[in-house]
Parts: sequence; structure tokens; C-alpha cells
Amino acid sequence: MRSSISILLGALALSSLAGCGGSDTPSVSHDPAHPSTGTSGGDTASGSSSGGSSSSGGSGGGGSGGSVGDSGGSTGGSTHKRVFVTSTEYSGDLGGAAGADAKCQLAADSQVLGGTFKAWISTSSVNAIDRIADVGPWYLVDGTTKVFNNKANLQTIPLSAIWLTEARATPTWKGYSDPWTGSDESGENSGYNCGDFTLADTSDYATTGTTEPDQNWGGASSGPLPCNDVGALICFEQ
Repeated sequence: MRSSISILLGALALSSLAGCGGSDTPSVSHDPAHPSTGTSGGDTASGSSSGGSSSSGGSGGGGSGGSVGDSGGSTGGSTHKRVFVTSTEYSGDLGGAAGADAKCQLAADSQVLGGTFKAWISTSSVNAIDRIADVGPWYLVDGTTKVFNNKANLQTIPLSAIWLTEARATPTWKGYSDPWTGSDESGENSGYNCGDFTLADTSDYATTGTTEPDQNWGGASSGPLPCNDVGALICFEQ
């Protein structure tokens, strides 16, 4: 009988020990100083490392975005101004200098060019050279052909012919007509300007320029034309 009791007690002792061993894990997991917590922290660190990779990827994405921004900046931040000759011709009655400017702006707006444009026009009260701000260089509307370096260049010879209209096309009238300017070679009032560009009859005259790259681009020396004739306008972005 005692032997049976001893065996039973031994079995209970073993069962108790096994129970203590099973409770080892939960008791350790609640101990902040136990290495298993470090393992859990290691998992967290691993997650951070993974997060770091994502962060690194994000950084790469940001770099790519910066690159696009730089590209856009170089285009949008361009200081190039534009110059064109109007596709439309007008009589000498332009509505004065203000009317000529309005015609240049209307031409630019018709092609959604943006910007503000003024005509190369002299009257008895203002010279063409004084109406244009020194904001060059000026390019044709193709964006690649430079025509003038700066305002001083407007009183010399263009670097290229002013041969493109607001629509980036060669004018249909090219070779048959010259643009109204009322100016001499220096961009000043020539004294011939169709009554300050308010008249369109045969008894008045105005100086014209040319779209060719020569000294007479802003005011031809070949003589003025009657105001009932027609001419285009040279328009500068401001």
C-alpha cells in the first residue's frame, strides 16, 4: 500500500514540476529584463529596418520628384522673350500706338502664347526704342532662334530674320509687304507715321521696316509708303 502511495506521490511531484516548466514562458515574457523581451524588441527593430527600407525608397522617390521639378523649372523659369511679325496686315490707321499694341496682343492671344506684347511703332510723342523694355534676349516663337540679345541690339542688326508669325509660320505676304514702324534705324520717330497711325489715305505716309536681318529692320531707308497701303507689325514680348 505504501508503495502505491509513494508511486502516486512521485507522479504528482513530476506533474507539478512539468506545470512549473510550462509557466516559465509567460512569466519570462512579462519580465522586462528577460532576453525574450529583447527578442521581441528585435522584431520591432527588424520592423524599423524594414521601415527604413521604405523610407529609403521614399527618399529615392523624392529624388526622382526633385529631378522632374528641376526639369520643369528650367522650362518654366526660362527668361527668353519672344518676337514675331503679325500674320495679318493693316492699313496705316492702326488706332495709334495703343491700337498697334492691341493688335499685337490679339495676335498673341489667338495662339495662346501668354505674355504681354507691344508693337515696334514710333509716333510724334514716343519712340519705338523707348516703348520696349530691356527684358531680352528675344527669340522667335519657335523658342530656339535668337533674334536680339538685348535692347541695345534693337538699334543694330538682328541675329536672325524675323520670319515667323504668332502661329509659328512664314507669313503669306513675305516678300510683298513690309511692317509699319514709323521709325528710323535707331528706333526713333522718322517723321512719317500716318498721322501717328490714325490715317489710311494716300496723302499721308509712314516708314516701314523689314523682316530681314539688316540695319533697316526697324525702319527702312527706301522711303515711306502711303497709308492706304497695308503692312504687318513687329511685336515684342515685354
